[in-house]
Amino acid sequence: MSELYAILTQQMGYAPDYVLDKMQWYEINAAMKYQHYSIKDGWEQARLVAYMVAQVNSKHTLQMDEIVKFPWEDEDDEPSKTSITKEEIEQLKKEAEQYLKTQNKTIEKRDNING
Repeated sequence: MSELYAILTQQMGYAPDYVLDKMQWYEINAAMKYQHYSIKDGWEQARLVAYMVAQVNSKHTLQMDEIVKFPWEDEDDEPSKTSITKEEIEQLKKEAEQYLKTQNKTIEKRDNING
């Protein structure tokens, strides 16, 4: 857990109180899965500098992705293949309704306790 806390606060820049008190597990999962996007601009800048140095010293016309190709460029090249059926939509609606019922019960219990 301390390693996860260190990554979220020191490397990714989340506020410590947010990580400890407010952050939900789904947020942590998403942050960890896509953390490479937080440094994407830095890598793009480094590649641009490398490209300019290489292009100046080359007799051939170079392309940026010939210098370094990043994993997220493959993601950008592929069209989105996401589709959802009507049955899946209905199932998601049912799950959302169930979740809201659970949350409402939790809020009612808390309100009854706080009086």
